[in-house]
Amino acid sequence: MKRRIVLVVLFAALAGVMAAMPAMAAQRLDVHIEVTSPFTSDAVPFAASGPAVDSGLLSATGFVSTGDVTVSPSPHRDGFLYLTILKHFVCDNGTFDVEVAATLDLNAGTGSGQWKVLGGTGAYASFKGNGKCYSIPCVPGESVYDFYDGSLKNK
Repeated sequence: MKRRIVLVVLFAALAGVMAAMPAMAAQRLDVHIEVTSPFTSDAVPFAASGPAVDSGLLSATGFVSTGDVTVSPSPHRDGFLYLTILKHFVCDNGTFDVEVAATLDLNAGTGSGQWKVLGGTGAYASFKGNGKCYSIPCVPGESVYDFYDGSLKNK
């Protein structure tokens, strides 16, 4: 009888560990991405760091380009614009697209907002993620430093 109870307990413990494994694999990992972005669609290098990079989920370097940009004036705040920007990230093992929804302060030249992963290819085909972003002037009228902080996971 004791042997049977031990086997049932071991089986239950093993089943619990196996059930938890997919949840651990899909854990969100923090990421920080930096890029100097010119006001063109040219592909420029980016650098990523944090647990998402340390674990191999995301490449530490690659290129990013700007796709579609939608600009809307703020109806309630003079000197501010609302932007929706599509960013295309290219790494050695795949690509992924990010949508940025931000507010641009025309007087300060700074921006802040949210980003989310829309989809990807290769190693990033089941990529999910989101976070906050902000921009500060680099060369006024020509480029900004973009910073993305958030978390990523592969389904």
